[in-house]
Amino acid sequence: MAVVVESTPLDPVPLEEIDGILTSDNGETQASFVGGKVSYRSGGYELTITARDTKYIDLANGLEDVLYDADSASSPVVSRGLNVQAGQVYPLVESYWQLEAGRLKHYMSIKSDLRPPDDFLEAPLLATTDIVEFDPKLRLRADGRFVVGEFTASVLELVDRNGTPVFTLPSIDTWDQRGAKVGGKYVCSPLNAGRLQIATAVEYSWLADQARMYPVIIDPTVLPAPALDFMSGARQEVRLSNGWQVVLVRNSSWNPYFFVSKDGGTTWTQLCYSTMQVSVASIASYGTKVYLLTCGSLDQASDTAVRMFSFDATTVLNNGSLSQLTPPSSAEAYVFSTCSLVTDQNGKLWAFWSAQWGGYSQYNLRYTSSTDGGITWAALQSLTNETTNGINHTNVSAVLRGNGNPVVLMNTATSTTYKIDAIVWNGTTWTTYPVFNGGTYAQFNPVATVDSSSDAIDVYWYGKDAVDTAAFNIRHTRSTDYSTFSAPTKITTGNTYNQLSPAPFVESSGKRRALWSGRSSGTYDQIRTASNDGTGWGAPSDITANTTNSATRPFVIWSRHNLNNDDVCRFVYVDNNTIKSDQILPNTAPLAPSNLTRANYDATQAATLTALHNDTPGDYPSAVEAEFYDASNPAVAVWTLAKTGVPANLTVTISIPANKFTNGKTYQARVRTYDSQGVVSPWSQILSFKCSAAPQVALVAIPASTVTGDTYTFSGTYSQAGGSAELSYRYKIYDSTGATLLQDSQDIPNSAATNNTKTFTGLQNNTAYMIEFTATSQDGIVASTGKIPFSVTYTPPMTPTVSALNNYSNASVQLTWAAAYKNLLSIAQAKPVATTDFSSGLQLTIDGANSVSSGGSLKMFAATSMSATVQTLTSARIPVVAGATYTFSAYLKTSVASHNVAPRIYWYNAAGAFVGTSSVASQAIGSSWTRVSLSAAALPGAVSCYVLFVLNTLAAGQSIWIDQLQLEAGNAPTVWQAGNIPISGFDVYRRPVGASDSEWKRIAQGATSPYVDYTCSAGVYEYGVRSVSPSNSMSDYGKAQVTHAFAGQWIIDELVPANSINFLYNQEGAKMSAPPKTNYSQTFSQYERGHKQHARGKSGTLSAMMLTDSGSPSELLSLYQRLDAMCNSVRTYLLKFQCGFVFRVDLTGAEPHIHGRGEYGDVSVDWKEVAPV
Repeated sequence: MAVVVESTPLDPVPLEEIDGILTSDNGETQASFVGGKVSYRSGGYELTITARDTKYIDLANGLEDVLYDADSASSPVVSRGLNVQAGQVYPLVESYWQLEAGRLKHYMSIKSDLRPPDDFLEAPLLATTDIVEFDPKLRLRADGRFVVGEFTASVLELVDRNGTPVFTLPSIDTWDQRGAKVGGKYVCSPLNAGRLQIATAVEYSWLADQARMYPVIIDPTVLPAPALDFMSGARQEVRLSNGWQVVLVRNSSWNPYFFVSKDGGTTWTQLCYSTMQVSVASIASYGTKVYLLTCGSLDQASDTAVRMFSFDATTVLNNGSLSQLTPPSSAEAYVFSTCSLVTDQNGKLWAFWSAQWGGYSQYNLRYTSSTDGGITWAALQSLTNETTNGINHTNVSAVLRGNGNPVVLMNTATSTTYKIDAIVWNGTTWTTYPVFNGGTYAQFNPVATVDSSSDAIDVYWYGKDAVDTAAFNIRHTRSTDYSTFSAPTKITTGNTYNQLSPAPFVESSGKRRALWSGRSSGTYDQIRTASNDGTGWGAPSDITANTTNSATRPFVIWSRHNLNNDDVCRFVYVDNNTIKSDQILPNTAPLAPSNLTRANYDATQAATLTALHNDTPGDYPSAVEAEFYDASNPAVAVWTLAKTGVPANLTVTISIPANKFTNGKTYQARVRTYDSQGVVSPWSQILSFKCSAAPQVALVAIPASTVTGDTYTFSGTYSQAGGSAELSYRYKIYDSTGATLLQDSQDIPNSAATNNTKTFTGLQNNTAYMIEFTATSQDGIVASTGKIPFSVTYTPPMTPTVSALNNYSNASVQLTWAAAYKNLLSIAQAKPVATTDFSSGLQLTIDGANSVSSGGSLKMFAATSMSATVQTLTSARIPVVAGATYTFSAYLKTSVASHNVAPRIYWYNAAGAFVGTSSVASQAIGSSWTRVSLSAAALPGAVSCYVLFVLNTLAAGQSIWIDQLQLEAGNAPTVWQAGNIPISGFDVYRRPVGASDSEWKRIAQGATSPYVDYTCSAGVYEYGVRSVSPSNSMSDYGKAQVTHAFAGQWIIDELVPANSINFLYNQEGAKMSAPPKTNYSQTFSQYERGHKQHARGKSGTLSAMMLTDSGSPSELLSLYQRLDAMCNSVRTYLLKFQCGFVFRVDLTGAEPHIHGRGEYGDVSVDWKEVAPV
């Protein structure tokens, strides 16, 4: 695809007030605003929009519930430059207009959730309704179809009589402050000629969703006609004898411009132009000369002449003037339809046009010819002479046969019948032949090609029928004698989307191709194509892939004095404000397939081989063949895959059944593919692969399939029957379904050091996973354990206690938190889960059947009568503070009726030396759980301790159980709590109140308390703080809510908060002299409201910033100097608006505005977003 010419719309000029009306006029578009009315003018047409009301509507039952009428008398407020706020047009709904290059941007901001609709509305939509007024000569087109009566549309167009869009309302975008998006629709009711009621509607169910965060923005836009388009005529592109391509384009003022490509359509330059204004024109060429046929003039209504111009493309000057030849007709019509110009092999010109002439209101066909390049013309003739009201002959299109005789195609339409007719010249007379009679179903725009090899004519047009009554489809018929035509074939079908503007082409091989504009789905039309090799029309396919606007009006180049007997289909088309060119190459045999892929594998398993089909882009494979050979005897194939159909995908996949080959052997394969037309490629190069038995792998079992921390080292085993060594291994961790890959070790070379092990961290508590272990042999064969389930269960660090405080004076929120463990023992010490965490002279086991609540306990068994102790490991001492009081407690029971035990605390100093013991008298326990405790102050110099129980003499065979140990600060035992996990830091999160857990946004990592957040928008928010352990396990959210509010707008210096500046908007200037004190009005800031842009694409200007209204010049000067320093700094700052937007920006250009006695009254600053917040 190449760009022929692209139009860049002029930037708008700032609005100015003239006689109470705000106006902007850049010479290309004009806009005015007064009260609740907006007028926008472009391309000679004007569109006026007047606000009417806001209401709920129900399309199913036709009922409505009006919220309030618009206050259309309110005067608009100029925000700055190019922005207008339409006063209080709707309560709670702010209406903004923004002038942009080539469009009028409209935003409606719903500030809060409106009252719900009445119950009689079953499926309500919120609709803001406007009255739209326009030139009655314009027609309405909704989603590509002309409409009458009431209708709904996603895209709405106002088009002129030639079907060219004059104004477009594209699809509606709606979003809230969380970025949630939804579309909308236009609900339209015609009022009278040139007046339409349009309701911009959005589903109420989306607006009322609890997840919505207001304000909600509704974004409709007005687009004027494209600045570039083709004329209304049969031929707009030609190829010259020197190979140059020339295309005719009209600009927004309907001036003809010619562009040339001298390199086959790769690059284009302007060739010449004319300042005349025409809309009906066609071109032809002979040698290097280009001829232009024009009908009438747009700038002179009385001008009804048919004119001819010519120039030599190799010598023409680009000075706005074209050489005019003798006019074919000096006074022809007062309305023209279309025209067509052709030249034969000898340079004879034939000019045809459809017009109203002779005082009749019917369209008829007229023509003349010239044999001397337009210097003189033959007598003017009529091909049709219709005088009956309601019968018209239009859409003229001419083509030349191989002998140079023209054939003219036209529409013949009455009030009840639509026909396509051909008027054939045999050298002496004209004869009209019927091509197709569509009856009451509309048929339009016939065009034709002539196959020079057979002199057969193919006719194409678009029309409706009894099957597809609502949408136009592309049709085709053929004739070899020019008098009888075959039954029409529908190249496209469907009753939803129009297929328009056929542009046909014939290859030198005789293959026929049609291009047109349409779509099978989506919002925008594409340039589409289908071909016929003589066996029937193939399925349509899209050439373009437009996602922001439609591709329309294709024209195929006219070459060799016939319509396109050429090997390359060269065409141009309209793409919004751009004319583009492209080409379709003829079908050729595919190249040999490449990228054959088949790794070594186990022949007892099924496998696949893939290859890449190599052909013209867009020509996909239809079938594949393959041959496989034993590498030790490549003369005879051991297996052949006969021609087999494949999906239309460039990567071809061949399935190899299990046991088709033998392990221990090397094989060779080659492949060839067939294109969509059945043409076969050469054979590919040879691919070699080896078959070998797959290794055997296993995962070393996870105890009880449960991981008890957020970090675990997995281990696997490998073996291979043939002795093939292990090359590498890999681990993958998935979610509990096995569908989502969460962690991947990638391939790890096997060695004595790695030994099939891998440590994973970040495993989430109380979460189920699946793990897969794979290993690759030296032969490249991979074996897998499959996905094995396991779970993670462990005690997380403590959840912090959080408080949040709004700071109104500096636009911030301050958070404080604390996370202190009550039980100073570790998890394993506080709740026995392994005997290795304790020492004793008794036999120790974990008894899962006995516990205070659940989880088991530590059982101590005396095989013989003996005295003993049980203690936490001396190597795992617990930190303490000398002089502080601590309480040690535990639950114990015994297998006998009664037994005495005594708790102890052993204290140690910083050097690790024992400094003393705290103890109490022995306490009795029985066969039920009894809590035993000791409270004592830590001895002087003590920094750590460990705890134990002295167990008095046990009888042979006696058991004692211990559970729920706790060491805590204080002088009495409290409710038992699980042991502690160290905390390495805290992470801070934020979300709107009522939002889901998936909407927590982390705003700080490794934070310390207190923490100040300047990035919060105005509103009600919930903060969450999570404790993080050294192994990255995380606590639950410690939560606190806050209502964040602040005055004015802010520029915030996060590093030096005292430098932050609070400002207001002062449209009239901040005069420091008092009294009286100047009133200020706070308006929205000027910034680019393209919320769908890339996150770093926003910029703007803060104009009329009032830094203070205190009346102190010295304070104002100090604030200005601080702001100026920020603008000169390389640092970035937070720009925080009261309406809810926060940006991280770079500031430049602090410009003071002087008032009165030379004091700074207000300031302007430029800003640009440099990073997300």
